[in-house]
Amino acid sequence: MKVKTAPGSDYLKLSYLACGAGFVILLVLPVLAPNLTAYGIGLLMYVTMAVGYNLQGGYLGDLSFGHAVFFGLGGYAAALLVEHNLINWAPLNVFIGACFAAFFAAVIGLPFLRLKGFYFSIGTLGLSSLLLLVVKNVLSPITKGEAGLMIPPPQPYHIEIFYYSILGIAALSGLVSFLIVRSRCGLAFTAIRDNPEAAAALGINVTACRVTGFALSAFIVGTVGGFYAYYASYINPEGVFAGTISFEVLIMVFLGGAGTLLGPFMGAAAFYVFEEVGRTYIGPGFYLLPALLLILVFLKMPNGIMGLIDGRNKKAVEKVSEVNRAC
Repeated sequence: MKVKTAPGSDYLKLSYLACGAGFVILLVLPVLAPNLTAYGIGLLMYVTMAVGYNLQGGYLGDLSFGHAVFFGLGGYAAALLVEHNLINWAPLNVFIGACFAAFFAAVIGLPFLRLKGFYFSIGTLGLSSLLLLVVKNVLSPITKGEAGLMIPPPQPYHIEIFYYSILGIAALSGLVSFLIVRSRCGLAFTAIRDNPEAAAALGINVTACRVTGFALSAFIVGTVGGFYAYYASYINPEGVFAGTISFEVLIMVFLGGAGTLLGPFMGAAAFYVFEEVGRTYIGPGFYLLPALLLILVFLKMPNGIMGLIDGRNKKAVEKVSEVNRAC
């Protein structure tokens, strides 16, 4: 007997194939289109940050408005190691920066993750603003404040080195996310997101899981921060602790589909194209559009692009309409 598969499952298979084809294209991009290499680096940075945020905001359901903190800490940790002649090997500095971001997340996660829902989100937003002021003013003798830090680029300089470095980081981040989601830890994450009280009743250590997810997310985002410090050869507080970084990462994850494996990849790609086109043809007024995009996603595409693929968005919108009619 022939078994019929749901249309959504066929679309998901095609999505995986499309992502595989996209990876192959990215692998040869510097050879086929050298002029697009810098765009590829920007895209892969967005993808990696979205993958990191998705572990916490998507699978654990803890919406953070302050992930720029980890981006900035990863960048500054790597830059300060060079500035004070402690370690001058870029891969190690980026790794140390990511570890520092993860450590900071674990420490602040213990008190911050006691906050629930909206209060946690506002708390992380406040933390981002606080860190910006601390790095710019309080720690200015070390960080040089508003002047920022210059990092000598690796010699010999080749943009392809940066490109394949961030491609490797993005691929490794995606693999780590896949392994975590498919493990018992991933099941615990989704159980906590759906019903923390029930998860605790089943013996899941809710606090430990949430702190772990927070630290893993910070590690991945901090890695991108360290990479950016070397790629830009300059870092300053306003550039890496900006609230727009946190906001854009959140948009990417929910645009693609929070709590899905492929969502961050699709959301980051779609938002990057949207952003580049907007900046080119609209100019300064473009910065109003991401907020409108996020509102549109929440209202019409609550499950993002992945929801369109497997048909969940229509069901979700219908459910919301039924609730509104009942009220």
